[in-house]
Amino acid sequence: MKKNERHNNRKFILLLILILLLSIISISIEYVKVSNTLDKNNDYSTIDSKTNSWDIEFTSSSFNCIGQAKVNNLKTSSSQITFNVTLNAPKDTITIYSKIENLGKIDATLDSFIKGTPKFKSTDFSLEQEEKLNNAVSYNVTYADGSKIKLGDILKANESKIIKIVISLKENVSVNSIYIENLNVIMLYKQI
Repeated sequence: MKKNERHNNRKFILLLILILLLSIISISIEYVKVSNTLDKNNDYSTIDSKTNSWDIEFTSSSFNCIGQAKVNNLKTSSSQITFNVTLNAPKDTITIYSKIENLGKIDATLDSFIKGTPKFKSTDFSLEQEEKLNNAVSYNVTYADGSKIKLGDILKANESKIIKIVISLKENVSVNSIYIENLNVIMLYKQI
């Protein structure tokens, strides 16, 4: 009787393995079908053609410093602005203007907007007092006209927008020097 039970258990296990293999094969076939359908619907090879091109990037940046503030290592790439700043006295302010342009022929919509979290280094504060630094520094990113940057904002073909970044040390703070790193703005767009 035990032999018969083992034989039935083996049959059952083989049947389960066969069902599992068939399921994996079916899922693989469906995945290939869906992938091919997506590739046909979003044929990215046409984006590089002469009639349809995709090219959105930060093209230029400038800055203005008030007081003893300094900008360090300002860099722009296709979708990102990175920089570090030094604020030395109350009311020190840095304003950065950066142009993002749709140099392509496809309208785009803002899909992701990230403002980096500042990392502070100061001669007056220890690492434990970073919360005080967060409250002492104002860090805002808007469009140049002061309007809020929102997901879904449209950047049409051959259009540009100016991004305004303002970092300032509040008036009631007595600090000799604050060095702030990890400041960045990332804007990623997708096709409409």
